[in-house]
Amino acid sequence: MITQYDSYVISINELGTDVPLKTIKKLLFSYDVFKAQGSNSHGGVVVAVAKQLHAKGVDQHQPNIITVSLSINVKPYTITSVYSPPTEALPLQILSGILKTCKSNIIVGDLNAKHEQWGCSSRNKKGRDLNQWLQMNNLVVHNQGMTTSLRSETTIDLIISNEDQFSVQSQLLAHNGSDHLPIMVDFTDIPITEHSNTIPKVNWEIYTTILTILSPEIYNNTQYTNIHPSIWFEQFQNFLVALKLRATKWHKIKRKRPTVSEALRAMLRHKHYLQNRYRHTKTEEDRLDLRTWHKIIQREFKQHRANSWNQFISNIASPNPSTFWKTVKSLNKKRSVQFSAISDDNHTYNDPLQILSHLTHHFRSRFTSPITDMNIQTNKEAHELWGKLSEADIDDIQLACQHTDLKFSPKDIWNVIRR
Repeated sequence: MITQYDSYVISINELGTDVPLKTIKKLLFSYDVFKAQGSNSHGGVVVAVAKQLHAKGVDQHQPNIITVSLSINVKPYTITSVYSPPTEALPLQILSGILKTCKSNIIVGDLNAKHEQWGCSSRNKKGRDLNQWLQMNNLVVHNQGMTTSLRSETTIDLIISNEDQFSVQSQLLAHNGSDHLPIMVDFTDIPITEHSNTIPKVNWEIYTTILTILSPEIYNNTQYTNIHPSIWFEQFQNFLVALKLRATKWHKIKRKRPTVSEALRAMLRHKHYLQNRYRHTKTEEDRLDLRTWHKIIQREFKQHRANSWNQFISNIASPNPSTFWKTVKSLNKKRSVQFSAISDDNHTYNDPLQILSHLTHHFRSRFTSPITDMNIQTNKEAHELWGKLSEADIDDIQLACQHTDLKFSPKDIWNVIRR
């Protein structure tokens, strides 16, 4: 449902169980998640906001209510998610305090408040209190007459704000995950501008092909024209830039991740400045500055590549499976193949448990420990050596360590023996 509708804000009421915040963040990994504990076995609320909106949580120090503040197009908003159990009073005092901090407010949640003003067939005390409070603060219920409860034909899940009634569109979604139906709300007067970046992708194959075809013509043109070498070089450089742009396609991305650090990018910009200055001045001082700076950048890039490689090897060799698989996953950009069955010889396995059992058996048999062949002299000598080491006294091992150039401790030797 989250993937299908791609909402900027998600509100979840009446969690039912105490779901750890870490678990929710794993499921909603592209959102900033804020949670408030419940006051009973049905309570608890969660608000998840898309990370691009940079929301901040406002702790109300009260169960069943959570508020987040955010800015959209330089305009501040607060979004409050509330769950009010049937036997408890509405937290109207807290909500009134929230309204004082911001002019634009959105309140959503299961309030268990019934009133004819929003389409209920009857009213209760909470409904009367809420209706009076809404009128005092010029707030509007946007989903009037929308039956959200599967237990009764009533509207107890409310969307409240001070936005214009005609600018808010609400609809029920056909996803039955509990005894309440989810609601999709669109605030058309709150446009969210997506900040996208464009990155160039050069087709170097086309670039090389065109340059190869034109090389003889460029050479002949050089032979028959009397032009200063520096001017010819500038013209040729402009031609290469134009050819690169012609072979470039621009792609939109949501976030830009540079491959080098900000310090290296600053050094490259300064090198380009020195390069352009030398082309205009042709002085020896500028040439030496450019040459020195070029060598510094070469050394820094060499160190950067070495550090990146060492970090990659460290992640591959990490004992943490999560770190290993994240690193390996980055090597293969293809999406995982979706399958519902696997076949082996004449057998086809459709059941998930059968598939898991078969794959487990396959990889266990494939990666079993090798059998040591004692007929091989090297294996025999190694086995005898390990036997002597395991029977050696700790003092003898300590003495041997003191009279050797090898860098290891008795603990290292005992660890090897245990393995």
